[in-house]
Amino acid sequence: MIFRRRFTEATAWLREGERSLSNESSATHARLRTLRLMLPVLSESAGDDTLLAEVGDGPCDAYLTGALIALQAYALLRKNRFDAA
Repeated sequence: MIFRRRFTEATAWLREGERSLSNESSATHARLRTLRLMLPVLSESAGDDTLLAEVGDGPCDAYLTGALIALQAYALLRKNRFDAA
């Protein structure tokens, strides 16, 4: 839903996922965190903290992490933040 720019539905699904998957593995939590960071970047409501946030330590999904980095860099470039991008 995030990539389809359906942000309201994506937000609801992420909240539901966080509630229902609270006992899952750390990899699942890392994926949810990555998706949570993607949402404001794509919806253009991200502040500089979100645009410069890192996924963090631990297991991660390479595809989602790569997509997040690309989205963050693109958003920073749009804001003329070339050094940060």
